Amino acid sequence: MRVESQKLSEFFNIGRDLGWDVEQQRWTVNSLIDPEGRSFRLGDILEEGIPLDLPLVKSGNRYGYPPLRDLIVASQRYDVGRDNVLVTLGTQLSNFLALAVLLEPGDEAIVDAPSWEQPRVLCEAFHAGYKPIRRRPELGWGIDLDELASLVTAKTRVIYLCQPNNPTGATFTGAELQAVCEIAARHGIYVISDEIYRGLEWNRELSPSVVNLYERGVATSSISKTLGMSGTRLGWLTSQDRDVVDRCLNLKYYMTLHQQSRLDETVALAALQP
Repeated sequence: MRVESQKLSEFFNIGRDLGWDVEQQRWTVNSLIDPEGRSFRLGDILEEGIPLDLPLVKSGNRYGYPPLRDLIVASQRYDVGRDNVLVTLGTQLSNFLALAVLLEPGDEAIVDAPSWEQPRVLCEAFHAGYKPIRRRPELGWGIDLDELASLVTAKTRVIYLCQPNNPTGATFTGAELQAVCEIAARHGIYVISDEIYRGLEWNRELSPSVVNLYERGVATSSISKTLGMSGTRLGWLTSQDRDVVDRCLNLKYYMTLHQQSRLDETVALAALQP
């Protein structure tokens, strides 16, 4: 597998006027979570301190700590059980696992654009074709469903979405996301939805999740954005298709063994409490 060096594309070009300095490769604004740029401290989350009886030597559940998976299901309003949730070292790993198990050399993926560069880079690394589906400003930064349907070929295996979208901030309605899933279903295509920004709708209802709409939907997310805890490497993926979850688990085993940090799981369990 060959991975080229990162290339700053339209993802950051759009962000140029929103605080990203392309030339200096740095953000020029403070955290949106705290206007003074302060970060969470462990004591803010674990107010009673670290549980001293937390076992750190023995490996935990290979899918992730069961109470944490229960809380992920509840907090994200997923219509699946804990057995369909795999805890990972963040959304990046979740996306990697999903794309790695679903794409073979010669396959094609249709990818939300503009969006995070990871799926494009991974398609190249996996020797799979990459086709962008452009978001249209005249459609409120939505996608043209007819265009999406026209991009599908016999080689298409995955449609990748960023929902809610970064950098445009656009979200699909339930009907719009269902329409995408219907196009995918006609061809047996999986829909991977990076939902790391789901929960930042502020004054709107929680955006729909692909896992609740489509049996071949794969939702990925973490506590990095909505809770501002990117330093805690804790994410997950979920799907109605248990076979996909198990295949991701098998690959994850050879990358990070059974689990993520038990301490990170404990912090996430506290942070996700209502």
